[in-house]
Amino acid sequence: MKISFIALGVLLASVAAAFVMSDIHVSYTLHVKTTVVVETPEGEVSGSAVREISNSASSISLGWTMATNAPDIRGEAVVVDLGERGTLFSLISDGTDYEMYQVFPTPKIPETSLEGIKYYKKTLKPGMKGELNPNERPGYPALVTFTDMNNPKSVTLVRGYVFHPETQTSELENHFEELFGEGVSLKAIELEVTKEPVTKKIDAVLPWLSTVKKGSLDGRLSGGGPELSNILHYGNFKKGEKQ
Repeated sequence: MKISFIALGVLLASVAAAFVMSDIHVSYTLHVKTTVVVETPEGEVSGSAVREISNSASSISLGWTMATNAPDIRGEAVVVDLGERGTLFSLISDGTDYEMYQVFPTPKIPETSLEGIKYYKKTLKPGMKGELNPNERPGYPALVTFTDMNNPKSVTLVRGYVFHPETQTSELENHFEELFGEGVSLKAIELEVTKEPVTKKIDAVLPWLSTVKKGSLDGRLSGGGPELSNILHYGNFKKGEKQ
């Protein structure tokens, strides 16, 4: 008995849909709003960015050891406009998903495993929120500013860890008051699961960003420092090209 191409297509589509909807293949796509709150003598100032974090896994191992699966991250750095004091940026990175894991932990399940992905798919709902704890992994993301917003080479660390190769140790540095004035400090970094779309603000704030898609902020193809402009790159300010 012959099966028409249309019938075969319908059959294959049905099988594919059943596969995706079953526990054989599990995925989630979450929008997470990150809000950075800064304390100033004039009052609190905040800025937010909505990022997309997605992951998927299959229970079909084909005899291979079941491994964790790295998520896809799409979004941009958080921009906090402090007016005449300057502009603060909370960077995005390949490890941004760990911020979500800290605020919304799994019950002792590897976050990027099949079971971890099932947990986040079923558990995280819009409206859930919490604060990052700077003393727990991954802590706060790196915070930077530009002493000249038109010059990517002027990027300056506001708060973050600095590695000292001579001692092979990292030290936390905090330059909020030095760079933004007395009485200015980081108050909190909050995360919230949301239905809001991924934000698209960074290109308007840093119009030169598209010119440094290759290499580091200082224009060199090789990075590694010691200057911060030779360590940071396009991906620290914007990830994912679908936005």
